[in-house]
Amino acid sequence: MATEYLLDVDPVARAWNTIEFDGDSFIIRRYWESSDVDEILRANAEERADGAKRDPDIQHVARIPDIVQYQWLHTLGVNTLDPNHQKKVNELLSSREYYKLRTGGGRL
Repeated sequence: MATEYLLDVDPVARAWNTIEFDGDSFIIRRYWESSDVDEILRANAEERADGAKRDPDIQHVARIPDIVQYQWLHTLGVNTLDPNHQKKVNELLSSREYYKLRTGGGRL
């Protein structure tokens, strides 16, 4: 039977990484506290509401929790860090389903 070991803890993202060895293979997992997503969504809503206070030289468009980035990568094949996937990331952020990830109004 495989044993899972703690690799590290990310206090800012409120997440931790583990590794599990199973014979010739290993699995790395990342776990998050669910409240982390709630806090990010709350901060996004506050920033959308405070649109008048924005710096005109900087356009902050979204905060995407790690768990959502992971979901997009493994279910849709969309890597938020790959510049070649930017068009699809913009489409997802512009969709009604993911509007809570945006920090500003409108579509991308």
